[in-house]
Amino acid sequence: MAVQELVQSVTNRILDRPNRPAHRLWQAWNQTVGARLAHHTEPTRLQDGVIHVRVDSAVWATQLNFLKPQLIQKFNQGPAKENPITDIRFRQGSLRRGNLPKPVIKTKQPPLPSATPEEQHTTEELVKIVEDTELKQALYRLILKSMIKNRS
Repeated sequence: MAVQELVQSVTNRILDRPNRPAHRLWQAWNQTVGARLAHHTEPTRLQDGVIHVRVDSAVWATQLNFLKPQLIQKFNQGPAKENPITDIRFRQGSLRRGNLPKPVIKTKQPPLPSATPEEQHTTEELVKIVEDTELKQALYRLILKSMIKNRS
């Protein structure tokens, strides 16, 4: 993997622009299944069109098995349009996230405030030694976004 591809891959994740279908699917999990179901589940992997899901109790695993056709349909009409889901497999186990409060369905975050001229200048100075244009632009966006977030 070229350095440029590696940096682009990392910056895509940090800049909230995932480029892998599995990542987009994980982001959509709460919205697709709803907060109540998401509180009792967590997807563990996506492999060959099959979502593997850890469930916190046998009761929920049984209930989710009954809902499986509707869940697959919801995914295939929404976040999995490009890469359809063929099955969802539920397995009872402890959720890795621990005893977190009930998840809140994320809404679209407001845009970040504009960068100050000082932040722009500082960022330009940091990336000016990078010769590759695409890499320079990716680093510029990453650093600038980080500065703005740290300021906010």
